[in-house]
Amino acid sequence: MRIAILQSSSRLSNGRGPDNLVLEHLRAMRTDIAAIRGENRDMKAQQVAVEDMFAFLVSAITRMHHSIDRLTARVERIERRLGLIDERV
Repeated sequence: MRIAILQSSSRLSNGRGPDNLVLEHLRAMRTDIAAIRGENRDMKAQQVAVEDMFAFLVSAITRMHHSIDRLTARVERIERRLGLIDERV
């Protein structure tokens, strides 16, 4: 903070008025905001990619559960036919 005050006062003594100083700060803020917007776009793109991957994984897990359920039913049928489990179950 102290350095900024010293820099401000040296700018004023170099013939620059307070208007120019304000404009300089506004330009710096505009540059910072543009950088933040760019980072925000990048983060949104990454978020979309993660959401897509998550949806794919949920779909794959659902398909695996369905396949496991079908295999379990087939194994139970085979066990019943071989007499390995009781019919009451």
